[in-house]
Amino acid sequence: MKKALPYIFILLINVAFGQDKRLQKIDSVVSSWYSNNEFNGNILIAEKGNIIFNKSYGKANEETGEMLNENSQFELASVSKQFTATAIMLLKERNQLTLEDPITKYFPELVNYNKVTIKNLLNHTGGIPSFEEQYQKITDNNFPLNNEGVIKILLNTKPEFEVNKEFQYSNTGYVLLSLIVKKISNQSLNDFLQQNVFEKLGMNRTKIIVGNNLDYGSNYAFGYSYDFNLDKWILVENHPDVSNFVLPFKNIDGAKSVNSTILDLYKWEKSFNSEQILNKKSIEEMQTPNVLNNNKTTNYGYGLGILVHKQTQKKLIQHAGGIPGYSTFLINIPEDDITIIILSNRTDYECNIPYNTILNTLYHKNLTFIQNKDLQYIEKEKLPIYEGLYFAKNDSIKLTVKGKHLMFDVNGSIPLELKLKEENVLINDINRTEVRLKKDKKGNFVSLVLMVKGQKMKFKKVIKSN
Repeated sequence: MKKALPYIFILLINVAFGQDKRLQKIDSVVSSWYSNNEFNGNILIAEKGNIIFNKSYGKANEETGEMLNENSQFELASVSKQFTATAIMLLKERNQLTLEDPITKYFPELVNYNKVTIKNLLNHTGGIPSFEEQYQKITDNNFPLNNEGVIKILLNTKPEFEVNKEFQYSNTGYVLLSLIVKKISNQSLNDFLQQNVFEKLGMNRTKIIVGNNLDYGSNYAFGYSYDFNLDKWILVENHPDVSNFVLPFKNIDGAKSVNSTILDLYKWEKSFNSEQILNKKSIEEMQTPNVLNNNKTTNYGYGLGILVHKQTQKKLIQHAGGIPGYSTFLINIPEDDITIIILSNRTDYECNIPYNTILNTLYHKNLTFIQNKDLQYIEKEKLPIYEGLYFAKNDSIKLTVKGKHLMFDVNGSIPLELKLKEENVLINDINRTEVRLKKDKKGNFVSLVLMVKGQKMKFKKVIKSN
């Protein structure tokens, strides 16, 4: 009988989980999204120290047909930032730096940023411009773009605002933090994290991956974006519209490039409830929102977002990540000891991250996910009339037909699909961006209004002369 007890105990747990209607509802919704090509990835949910949901949906490799599993390794994108912040806090605990250190202590050549501190980098209040945008402006950009190259990009730039006056999310700041770790420890960020974090937590399938033409090893979740001309998923490195936003930045870490699994990330999340890596004071500091000079509180600590979820009114410690090919989400609800980990290796073409569905269902709230039945694909023969280039000051919007789809991009960004709500109203149903087109008396489109998160911007169409 004694030998049977563990089996019976596990069986009872599985039966209990199987009867949890919340989990059944979550699986039902996500399964329907997977069936409709709206989600591809892994999801883990833990509650009060137990994993209650752990499921994979879809493929890790479109070419070989290899399916995802709980040990599939994903690029985490900006979820990586909390690991960089942890490395900085470890150095702080060892008295090897202070958060008040000006960054010119480590980069004396950045004289224009002498008032920016390490703390400003951690909480995105340094006013440092986007290195990605600056790189696109450089005509002589033949130098290899790596972390050190970012310093070169910043040499002729200035802060965009006074320190701690505003919150402006900055990948650049976290690249600089990675370089600071390297300068102090004489180790790469990956080696430092391996020795001080990943190995200690048993995160055996977690590492930083940078560079081109790498061997990712087995069980890797390759990132895909949809090619509307070919009507198929394309590896982002080979995608004609996306590769330019991927390949130049493959050698950058600090802001991204940590690769991990849902099981490893759960080990990571549990470490915040103990002092395995950081002491309690450091953890609390990382999870404390910053206060700006005008006494307004931001929703960000150090590598972590802190906010209250609207529907459930629960405090969330969270961070999202998104780069071509990957969308990630890591959420912790301290009050109820709930962890939600979502890793997806597809972007664009209606790929959703179901964190709202999961949160609302766990707390028995109505689902906020709404099928966009009011949106329709534009009839193929009518697609060409929507094409055009529109300008507003220094910004541009381009509407282009790709295969059977109407795409738009802003300032040459990654193209996104538009669907038809009304004759002159187009919607991207991932981020709910709205494009309202206006006609002249002859019935030709001559301008548009772009609406994003309540903000409006008017654009005028470039009319080709005969």
